[in-house]
Amino acid sequence: MKSKVVFLLFLIAANTNVFSQNTQEALQEISWDAGSGNMDLQPWEDLPVNQFEVNQADSTDWMELGLFTPDQVSAIMHYKRRYKTIRSVFELSTIPGINESIWRQLESRLSFDEVERLKNKGTHHRLLMRYSQTLEQRRGYKFQESVNRIPYMGSPVNWLLRYRGLLSENTEIGLILEKDSGEPFLWQPEKQYFGSEYVGLYVDLKNLWKFNRVILGSYRYQNGQGLVFGSSFFNTRHPEYLVYNKLQQNSLRPYRSANAALNHFRGLGASFGRKNWRFNVLSSSRLVSGTVHSAPDSAYYLNAIRTSDYFRTETDLNNRFSARHDQVGISTSFERGPWHVGLNMLAGQFTLPLTMLDTGNTYHASSLFFQYSGKRWYAFGEVARDFKNRLAINVGSLFHLEEGIQTILGLRHYQPGYYAPNSNAFGRFSGNQNEQGFYWGLVMQTSQLLKLSGFVDAHRNLEPRFGLEKPVWQQIYGFNITYTPSKNLELKCRYRRYYETDYQLNENGRLKIPEARNRWQIMTSARYVPLTGLRLTSFWGLHALSSQMGKLLAQDIEYKKGKYTVYYRVAIFDVDEYDVRMYLYENDLLYFFNVPMFQNRGNRHAFMLRYKLNNSIYFGLKLQMFNYQDVNEVGSGYEAINGNKSHVIRIQARLNL
Repeated sequence: MKSKVVFLLFLIAANTNVFSQNTQEALQEISWDAGSGNMDLQPWEDLPVNQFEVNQADSTDWMELGLFTPDQVSAIMHYKRRYKTIRSVFELSTIPGINESIWRQLESRLSFDEVERLKNKGTHHRLLMRYSQTLEQRRGYKFQESVNRIPYMGSPVNWLLRYRGLLSENTEIGLILEKDSGEPFLWQPEKQYFGSEYVGLYVDLKNLWKFNRVILGSYRYQNGQGLVFGSSFFNTRHPEYLVYNKLQQNSLRPYRSANAALNHFRGLGASFGRKNWRFNVLSSSRLVSGTVHSAPDSAYYLNAIRTSDYFRTETDLNNRFSARHDQVGISTSFERGPWHVGLNMLAGQFTLPLTMLDTGNTYHASSLFFQYSGKRWYAFGEVARDFKNRLAINVGSLFHLEEGIQTILGLRHYQPGYYAPNSNAFGRFSGNQNEQGFYWGLVMQTSQLLKLSGFVDAHRNLEPRFGLEKPVWQQIYGFNITYTPSKNLELKCRYRRYYETDYQLNENGRLKIPEARNRWQIMTSARYVPLTGLRLTSFWGLHALSSQMGKLLAQDIEYKKGKYTVYYRVAIFDVDEYDVRMYLYENDLLYFFNVPMFQNRGNRHAFMLRYKLNNSIYFGLKLQMFNYQDVNEVGSGYEAINGNKSHVIRIQARLNL
């Protein structure tokens, strides 16, 4: 036993990516290790550790994972109707049409608790409440006489209320209320402020008359490869999950996120089909927040749309809901045999001219897309054009070379200035504009013990960015190795290398292009299950850039017995500079996505307790702390804390009625 413990502590781990150059890139890369291949905050909110309830999930819940096609979800639901209860990952892997490896990747996030047979089977209400607060006072809550700055208008408390009511098999309603820390609690209906800053509401109706689905309120829509109706996911570069991304089509679903800044629709979305045809009709009228300026002729225009949903000061509130964004769209597709082809069209306008539209306020975009499913290969593509005839192209193919071996190829070409506000196709940068690139990925699993995968992504800008004198090519490549010698032990290793350009100012104030720098990252992991209910996971990572270095060592201990789940993490880090900062996904409360950033030198502790009294009552508590050794101030700007410690507490309760 002693030798096993020593061996375990020596091994190194990561269920998430710990390295990135910016937050979006962190979200893109984390998904391989954390267990979800398509991600933004919304699908991750619905995929917490050990909390995706297999036996209670309906077809909408499965679709929102972003990993399965409608046909695959239908197969899962058919299996559940026939056998009533699913008891294990092994049982899931017997369902035809779904690769067994995806179940192994999701295993730690699935719960197989049986459904309590309620007297009223047609009604089910879920209410979730969450409280969160940083215990230390941040700079933004204090009046700063030197700059005559008024502090944040609200308290440091962050709270969330989420209600989901399944009124029948075909009817669901939802309500989300959230107040971020620092935001005031106001009741000003004339300014669309109803207590909390964010209010989300939807009614989801299925099989209504001739319609397959009708959603009133907040919703998302995805179709094609994401050039007009983009997915809600940041596409990871990991080839396994990119494969599943490309299989996604025609997804109309409620918007359950509390993030007001993410692209979504507010209005009416309807889907209906006839034989091999499917039609979708969308309309939306949504208030957006932005910075309003006046032109010399006294005309007002929007300089930019806010990507932050924090409204904590008078200036923030003055910019809140400064314009209305109206959209209408239609999508149609035809499927016969191996072919699936379709058309997307979207038009919209802002009530104020938008700088991004060359001070205009209207736009439109359309696209043609296709899929072809052969016996051993799968092709996909979409070609889009916006209101100024700028093109965006995304095409590729997936090949099944032989049993357990897949390769995917992809080409993208997004012209500068291409504009479709809901676009989110695969790319190095968000927005799908001013970029061309090539992607190649390979996945090999010829046995249950060993899985190998790797990728190369080469891309460049079509026009100089940020004042650069010329476009430059950049490359990212990496590989992943997963070795599972037994069901109680899993070893992972991942390597990433970025061949990138460092942008610097020259003597004229313009940006120049020095020689490219090599950035490399390596992460290894080990998961060990010595006893039933006890899971130990070790992490070690390294991030290097020139002479700068970042190092991270962490240990997770998770124990589940009966109604209780206890989780503890300790992490030690030593990061030289901001450029080599590191990220590590951390288990958290239900529907809360947490990726702390590690910088400077210090340690982090996190403790979490979940208590599930029964299928109706759930309680969660999370405590976390950063302790730095080389700084006297945590954070920066108005979020800074005097001292070298930061404590956060979160409390959550969920009721199923």
